[in-house]
Amino acid sequence: HRVDRRQRQMCIRDRSYEYVYPEHSERYNAGTKVLQPKDGCIYQCRPWPFNEFCRKAKDTHSIFEPGIGKSWAMAWLQL
Repeated sequence: HRVDRRQRQMCIRDRSYEYVYPEHSERYNAGTKVLQPKDGCIYQCRPWPFNEFCRKAKDTHSIFEPGIGKSWAMAWLQL
């Protein structure tokens, strides 16, 4: 997955995050901020009831992976 240099520069303006995705995904709750290493962006887990989608299933590729998965915007806000 290739990321445009301009997009990466736009994403790195706010560097505060709690985890690097998908580390400790079982702890993700509404408001949790993660760094997505694949695109360099920070994402924040949406409020209930959508925060349940932020937790990564251990045995599958998540369709909710921030910025990457097919349905990521249901679970995450890009900051």
